[in-house]
Amino acid sequence: MLPLYICSPRFTKQAKAFDKKTSVLQYLAKLVKQNDESLIQFKDDIESVPAAGGVILEALGSDVKVLADEVSQVHETAKVEADRLEAEGKLRKMSVAELSEQITVVRQIGGLSHYNQIDHITGRTQMERFASRATSIVDNAVDALEDLKKTYAGVLSYFGEDENMSSNDFFGTMKKFSLEFKSAAEAVEKQEKARVRKQRT
Repeated sequence: MLPLYICSPRFTKQAKAFDKKTSVLQYLAKLVKQNDESLIQFKDDIESVPAAGGVILEALGSDVKVLADEVSQVHETAKVEADRLEAEGKLRKMSVAELSEQITVVRQIGGLSHYNQIDHITGRTQMERFASRATSIVDNAVDALEDLKKTYAGVLSYFGEDENMSSNDFFGTMKKFSLEFKSAAEAVEKQEKARVRKQRT
């Protein structure tokens, strides 16, 4: 696999092929067209790349960590308050409607279902029930983020890139390359049509 810098529009637009007129990117488009024309539309196979270019994985990780810490604090506060109400005998029994709203919380880790082991899974107060649900949701987000980081590390390794390369740099370069490749392919198409017309005259 070619290093990502080869995909840099600056590299592909400035570098020239053997005839000193055709850009490397146009030459690449010609080769692709000659060998497997269906690959010209490879941009359709990476539709998520433009959106991924706007995501900074490192910042996302920081945001999720802050959220997890804050939810943990809320959960602890709710538990302390529920403990106090329980000790004072002031806990209100849940209504039938509230009981029916409770669901078993299941976390998906590596494709397997894991039942949460949380004290007072249904919660003794509305706030404790909310905090329990929020904690489970955030835990799922943390697990998903870890899976995402591993997948992204695999992508960097596949392309032979620095393991510390930021996600927006990587996908931003891929986005620019796909757009420039499309332009190069269109230029090649125009050149070929012009050549055919010239041969007929």
